[in-house]
Amino acid sequence: ALFYLVAGDRTQAELLYRDVLQQTPKDLVALNNLATLLGNTPDTVDEAERHVNVAIESHGQLSDLLDTKAMIRLRQGDFGGAVELLQQATDLSLFPNPLHEFHLAAALLRFGQLEKAKERFAFATKNGLRQQLLTSGDKQLLGEVEATLAP
Repeated sequence: ALFYLVAGDRTQAELLYRDVLQQTPKDLVALNNLATLLGNTPDTVDEAERHVNVAIESHGQLSDLLDTKAMIRLRQGDFGGAVELLQQATDLSLFPNPLHEFHLAAALLRFGQLEKAKERFAFATKNGLRQQLLTSGDKQLLGEVEATLAP
């Protein structure tokens, strides 16, 4: 499913993740990745939140799950909630995660905290953001953040 997701075949990736969840309803990777995929589309953002909530209930508050839930909140317009979840996610990470830091920068930007957003974005960039696998939603968000935070 990840192969199809990276290749841009969202439909096939979604079908495969759903198939995995039919066989193993609490599969951590399938729940998180399907939530990420569905969270990029306004029509499926509520379903995405249900999947990530099942993952959190089943596997605990892992940083990747909190990141996914935060991105769903961001797309729902709950910027403060997204910031809170992303701060938790970055605090839980044993090593700096440039994707989580980037997401936090985007949430801070939308929450109106420009200086903090600049700091987090610079940190994310310095720590390998460009080498991360970005979803289509992340790529769009990156363009927005760069356009706003560019010197």
